[in-house]
Amino acid sequence: MLRFVGENTVKQSKNIKVDIAEQHLTFDEKIWRTAKEYYKQIGYCDSTKVRLIPIGNAEGGGLVCYGWQDGEANRELRMLKELNREQNILQFGDIFPDIKEVIVWGCNELAYHFVKYLESLRIPVSVGGKYWEHFGYQSICAIDFEENGIMIIRAERILENKSDLFQRIIRSASPEFECIDKIYENNILAGNIKDIKNDGGITWLLDQLRDKDIVLLETDARAQDVYDFLYAHGIDIQCFATYETDEEAPRQLLGKRIEPIDKVLRNGKNAVLIDVHSKSSMWGNAYVELFDYYGYTRNKNFFVFSDYADVPHSNLLHVLKGKSLFLTGDERLCKILAEYLEEAEQGDIELRYAEVIQNGMLRERDIPCFVYLWYGQGAPDRKARILGEYLAKTSYTDYFSRIAVFVSIDQYRTRCSNRYCGKSLIPKGMLINNSLSHCGNVFLKGIMDGHPNILLLQYNTFSNNIFSYCIRLSIEKSENILSVFQSMLKEEMNENEFLVIFPFWTQFKRRMEKWLLLREEFTSQELFVIFHAAFTEMAYGEEIEDMSQKVIYFDPHWIWPVERFSLVKWLEDEMINGQIITIRRDGIAWLCSRTGFAKCRIESLKLAGSIVKWMVQDIISVGVKQDDLQYYEKFEVRFEDLKLHPKEELSKICGLMKIPWSDSMLHTTYEGKTSSMGAIKDFDLKPVFNKHEDEWSEFDRFRLFLISSLYQKKYGYSYEDCTKFSRTELWELFLKEFRFQQELQFNSIEERAIYYLWAYESIRWKLWENRKHIIMDDIKSVFKPIEIGKPEEQCKKELKVEQREQIRANRKYFVELIKRKEKMVIYGLGADGVALWECLDEMCRLNLVLCDKKAKDEIYYFQGRQVVGPKELCMRYKDYEILITSSRFYREIYKELIDMGIDADRIICNKIPFYEEDE
Repeated sequence: MLRFVGENTVKQSKNIKVDIAEQHLTFDEKIWRTAKEYYKQIGYCDSTKVRLIPIGNAEGGGLVCYGWQDGEANRELRMLKELNREQNILQFGDIFPDIKEVIVWGCNELAYHFVKYLESLRIPVSVGGKYWEHFGYQSICAIDFEENGIMIIRAERILENKSDLFQRIIRSASPEFECIDKIYENNILAGNIKDIKNDGGITWLLDQLRDKDIVLLETDARAQDVYDFLYAHGIDIQCFATYETDEEAPRQLLGKRIEPIDKVLRNGKNAVLIDVHSKSSMWGNAYVELFDYYGYTRNKNFFVFSDYADVPHSNLLHVLKGKSLFLTGDERLCKILAEYLEEAEQGDIELRYAEVIQNGMLRERDIPCFVYLWYGQGAPDRKARILGEYLAKTSYTDYFSRIAVFVSIDQYRTRCSNRYCGKSLIPKGMLINNSLSHCGNVFLKGIMDGHPNILLLQYNTFSNNIFSYCIRLSIEKSENILSVFQSMLKEEMNENEFLVIFPFWTQFKRRMEKWLLLREEFTSQELFVIFHAAFTEMAYGEEIEDMSQKVIYFDPHWIWPVERFSLVKWLEDEMINGQIITIRRDGIAWLCSRTGFAKCRIESLKLAGSIVKWMVQDIISVGVKQDDLQYYEKFEVRFEDLKLHPKEELSKICGLMKIPWSDSMLHTTYEGKTSSMGAIKDFDLKPVFNKHEDEWSEFDRFRLFLISSLYQKKYGYSYEDCTKFSRTELWELFLKEFRFQQELQFNSIEERAIYYLWAYESIRWKLWENRKHIIMDDIKSVFKPIEIGKPEEQCKKELKVEQREQIRANRKYFVELIKRKEKMVIYGLGADGVALWECLDEMCRLNLVLCDKKAKDEIYYFQGRQVVGPKELCMRYKDYEILITSSRFYREIYKELIDMGIDADRIICNKIPFYEEDE
């Protein structure tokens, strides 16, 4: 959006460096269009640069002022366009019925179009300030602030220091037009404005894209998956586009050019752009607003793919069909990938391999493919960086250097067999940690370490990369696994690291040999179990005969939580009690902890940038969604609750994993010995109460409560509602420096401006995200506020009350369910079944069929009623729904019924006890 600034302000401003264009614009009603064309040609994509363009009088009277772009206000411009375009929607008068007149003080592109919008609605509007005369308007001289029914909008703020251009630029005109936001938001809530244009969904979108010049925004794996999806439906793309591409060194991806977004804007008049990362386009984002301003209208020639369909993971099977792929990187991973592609493509693909691609190897038709999986330091990491630097100068895809790819390949390879074949290799359960760093991961691992029923690996290079080792070794015969594994370790670790991780290699080797004698081949999942068993036997001296009473605790700490979903899909199985734990921590304490950890490791200016990124990071949606899981259940705990009420919280975890309580959980240990992690020891409460007042002022904390409000609200922490302030008031709060910024040293005014312009833009988008969810009211609290300082006995009593309320609510739900059913079988007459039976009246009981294993081989009666055996559910009662009452064994019973051929749609499982335990 175009704004204006006087010549004197530009000349006197000394705290920001600007680029002034050689050409100029003319002050007339075409200026908005000509300004767009100018900025489109010079590449308006970088918000950290200020580019001014001279603007002259239409009559040729010389320079009037300068213009610059206010990117945030593009949002309200888009909203106005959509409000003008849509029919039968709420308009200004519907939202502000008491306003008789609007006064707009100050002139810019948004102010001009807002005035035109009001005029089209026949709402009285007056304007004031400079530049309006160039558009045929007469400015009023004064404003009567005491008159009722007048809305005053200051489109241009009056600053104390009028010559401070930097202060003017960091204050967008957008917040002053909050009335537009409210009109648009009310239309969203009323269902008048939607994410998608047509209810036809993905089918309609595909029809719109056919025979168009399609540009996919970004080049990552998600963008490549979208390309493959489109290609599978007969739609090709023109190119990929990114902010980061160097136009002088163009590259290709999957045979398509990677263009700078600047170039797409300049030349892509007929292009259709697809945003592959965002969702809910009606609320806007950086891409939506930028491209709408330059003529790419939402759901016309700009689409947000996820509004129409989930992005599928495809391994690029459609795009690569008939292509020539040159694999490089890890030899074993390339072999696994090559065999998979050869079979999946039914031979319609050309595959070549070299450990390192050298000059002259690549042909024009080849698609170089970089394949490696490694987390942390080591030889593979060094090789990958060297190879990556070389390939970056040409064209390649690293799509296949991801866990998700090899999980899907592993599933493809084992599609006709079980993941866990031998009973001795089926653990009682698996507990996977899906938490962000600095949330108490080391603390929880120290707690889990000493439990006799839990196996785990400590943080090290081997455990960081255990998935890679298991996948690569799963193609080997059991007799070769140990020797191949040892050669891998020697190649990928230095000798000292090897000795630290495997201090008793002979014992480890002997334990591995014992397990490897079980069969000739092992799945990658079984190798995962074997590694945990052998490592535990080496570290603790324990002799493990089978895994049926063991739980594996797995914390893939080096892997970003979003990627851990693939590891869950890799390990999950219906025979194993799988649970996913996410530790939540006060967002402010998390930020302080992360900042403190990085403080001694990162140069101050880089750290200041990282802190802003962490401040605005979306940590509320990090993790695995329950809807995506087949056999695993997920639950969340708070770090503070673990510290304050350890026995209660840890007992819950033991209950979920179906293992007994152990007093060892009240101490943090490392391989059975007292933890040497320093501050991460036992139940020290300092991390709970530490406010880090030396680094963060109370005002800083207040603003963090505003920024982190969504997360804080959901998990029961202190927060502030940003809608309590007008957007203008809110933004003024964030223009004050944080304490960590006050000591920053910049090499130039240009470096300082770049940092703050970037930081302010990042915070703006975070505040927009917060506002969106507050208006939708879609963030609900899942925890009560933390209560500190309660006596332990009181906490126990309250926990009992909560459990009883939950049990009673569960009983009531199922009683009502049974009343509504005409044909229902109650399966299981243990403690849960008896407790439920006691809650039913005689009428309900008469309509029910009772079933239990006790009636399998002999006649069995319960309270005078004959009980049927499980086989009857497939014959006489094949039309009945089945309620499994047992909260402890519902998984096992469910599997037995499925194995009998009973349709899953007939089965209802109870997962919470029906009975209350005695005190």
